[in-house]
Amino acid sequence: MTKAVFIFFCFCGYSLTGFAQDREASTSYELLDWKVSKCEDIYNPYRLLNRIKEQKVSSGNSILSIHFSENCCAEIQPRVETVNDSLIISTSLPNEDDEVEVVAECDCRCSFTMELQIRGELLENQAIYLNDRKIEYSEDFYKTVPVSSSSYQGQEINRTNKYGHREGRWLTFNKAGGIEMEILYPESSLLKKGERIWWKKYSESGMLLFYTSPDSTARWNERGDLLSEIVNYQKGDTTFQRRNRWHENLSIHLRWLERAYLTTIGSERDTAVTMEIIENEYVYREEYYETGQPSLLKVRDTTFRWFPNGDLEELRYPNGRQKFYKTGQLESQFREWKEKGKKGQWHSEHQLSVLFDAENQIKMISYSPSDVQPTSEVMDLTLYVWQWDKFKNLISDPPNWEGPYPWSSIESIVNLLPEYELE
Repeated sequence: MTKAVFIFFCFCGYSLTGFAQDREASTSYELLDWKVSKCEDIYNPYRLLNRIKEQKVSSGNSILSIHFSENCCAEIQPRVETVNDSLIISTSLPNEDDEVEVVAECDCRCSFTMELQIRGELLENQAIYLNDRKIEYSEDFYKTVPVSSSSYQGQEINRTNKYGHREGRWLTFNKAGGIEMEILYPESSLLKKGERIWWKKYSESGMLLFYTSPDSTARWNERGDLLSEIVNYQKGDTTFQRRNRWHENLSIHLRWLERAYLTTIGSERDTAVTMEIIENEYVYREEYYETGQPSLLKVRDTTFRWFPNGDLEELRYPNGRQKFYKTGQLESQFREWKEKGKKGQWHSEHQLSVLFDAENQIKMISYSPSDVQPTSEVMDLTLYVWQWDKFKNLISDPPNWEGPYPWSSIESIVNLLPEYELE
C-alpha cells in the first residue's frame, strides 16, 4: 500500500512538472507597445552587429531594447510571434497574403534602436530572432577582433582596437628600414573608423616630402624646398583657403586666396522664394610663368590673362569677355545680358559674340536669345549668324531676322560696319 501511494505521487509529480514545462514552452507573447529611434549617424551601419542592448522585466512584462541596421527608407512596424519556444521579431507588417511587404530601398543604410514592450516574462535563455536571424545580448556594437600593436624605439605604434579601428601613431617603413610614412589617428576610435589627424611622407634619405591635415597641406622636393602649400582658416562665418605654388626653379607659380560663405538667393520667377547656398569666390588669383612674367590675374569678378611676352591675351569681366591676337588686335568679343521676365516667368538671356580678323575687321556676329514662352517651361534657343568678307561685304545673314540688329546700341561694333548694313 505504501509503495503504491509513493508511485502514485511520483506519477502525479511528474505529470504536473511536465504540464508546467509544456505550458511554459507554449507561452504566447503579445506586443503591447513599441518605439524606434531616428537614424543614428554616430555608428557605421554597414558594420553594425544586430544585438540586444538591454532586456528587463517591468510589472510582469518584458522590455527589449534592440540595436540593428536597416535600409534608410525602411518603414519599421514591428510584430512578434512565438514559434517552437523562440520569439520571432519582424520589423515589417505582412500584407493581405501574409507576406512581408518590401518597400523600395534607398542606396544607404542606418542604425536604429527599437524598444519593444511585450506581455509576459521571457525565459532566461529565450531564443530571440530578428528578421529570421538570431540575436543575443552584447555590449559590443561591432564584431570584435584581437587588439594588436607594435613597438618602435620604445613607443607603441600601429595599434588597432577591438573593432579593428586604427588608433594613435602608425608607421610604415622603406626597404632600408627608414620611416616611409607616418600617420596620426585619434587615440580612441570606437564608434567609427578614426579619420587621420595628419600624415607625412618621407624620402629614403629622411627628408619630409608631404604633409597634410584638415587645416593645411604642403609638398617639398628632396632638397627641402617648398613646392606648394594650402592653408585653410576661418574668420567668423567665412572660410578662407590660401594656396601658393612654385615652379621647379623656385620662382612663384601661383598665389590664390578664395573664400566661401553662406548667402541667400532668390528665384527669378518668384522673389518670395529664397534659398541658402554656399558661395565660393576668389579674393585674388595670380599665376606666373617661370620667367616671373604674370600669366593670369583674377580679382573678384575681373580676370586678366597675358601671353609670355606680356601682351594681353584675354580680359574677362561681368557679362562679357575679350580675346586678343598676339599682335594685340582684338580677336573676339562676347557679351551676355538678361532681361527681366514677367511675373511667374524666367528672365530671358541674350548672348552676342563678335569675331574679328587680323586686320581688326568684323568677320562674323552670332546672336542667341533664350526666351521662355508663357505657356512653356522650356527655353526657346535660336542662333542667328551674320558673316562678312574681308571687303566688308555681307555674305550671309539669317533669312528670318526681324527688327533692329542686336548690336545697334554697341558703338564699338557699329563703327566697324558699313552704314548701309544698319539701315
